[in-house]
Amino acid sequence: MRPTTDTVPPRAAVPGTGPRAPPAPDDPASLKVVPARHYARWVAAVAVIVLVGQFVHGLTTNPVWEWGVFRDYVLSETIVQAVWVTLQLTAYATVRSTPGTRPRTSPPHPPAPEGSAMATVLSVSGSPSATSRTARLLRHLDTRLTAQGHQVIPLDVRTIPAEALLGADFRHPAIVEATELFARADGVVIGTPVYKAAYSGLLKSLLDLLPQYGLVGKTVLPLATGGSTAHVLAIDYALRPVLSSMGAAHIVQGWFTLDKDLAVGADGTLTVAPGPAEALAQVVDQFAEALGSRPAPQAATGRAA
Repeated sequence: MRPTTDTVPPRAAVPGTGPRAPPAPDDPASLKVVPARHYARWVAAVAVIVLVGQFVHGLTTNPVWEWGVFRDYVLSETIVQAVWVTLQLTAYATVRSTPGTRPRTSPPHPPAPEGSAMATVLSVSGSPSATSRTARLLRHLDTRLTAQGHQVIPLDVRTIPAEALLGADFRHPAIVEATELFARADGVVIGTPVYKAAYSGLLKSLLDLLPQYGLVGKTVLPLATGGSTAHVLAIDYALRPVLSSMGAAHIVQGWFTLDKDLAVGADGTLTVAPGPAEALAQVVDQFAEALGSRPAPQAATGRAA
């Protein structure tokens, strides 16, 4: 008998059971993504946070900063009033620049309140120049006070003899007369050009010869002129402290006027630009109103050192 061989038929291939082809090298599904660790960024962020924290801590706890003094200055009546006036002028300028609006002129002189007592106002110019815009501005504002019923007495410090001022001659007739004018006045308007971020030396020489408390019981309006807005704070940081030290009862909101806003005509008349003219009218009217509520004057004693 011939041996027989059993032939086993081949099995059919089952899908998915055969050997797999190697994945394509650019297949995104086959890539294992591992987040990058930026340790240097973490360290830098922590360092910045620590430094900022130290800065804030030192800023709030270090007594050298004197935040109480800063708060007192920022919230002082002078600064608050200055901000209020600035906002008013900004609103006024916005209205004037709106198309279709009519330019406003300086408000008319308000009449003197019925039954109010006439006040004596001394208008002092501290400019050494004979053609001073400061002096012309003061005389321009004097007419507004006169129209309100007040008696205005002009005083140009430049007319006082230099030997009396520089020699500190308290007995000189011109110094005696100036002292008496200050004593008689209910209110004082003091105008000065700004030199080197301060009021004029001529004005300083006169103030030094007045009694130490020569402004006790008086209402004072400080005014200044200058060529740059960089000097706008000269009134509050240079002139106002001196007036306060002399005992002024009420120093009203002052005003700084740029030289370019003061035009002098060929006949010597002064024209003030519309915006500053309205602002000056406002501070002058506030000064006149304060004169009506001034306290009773006290005797001024003592001389300046």
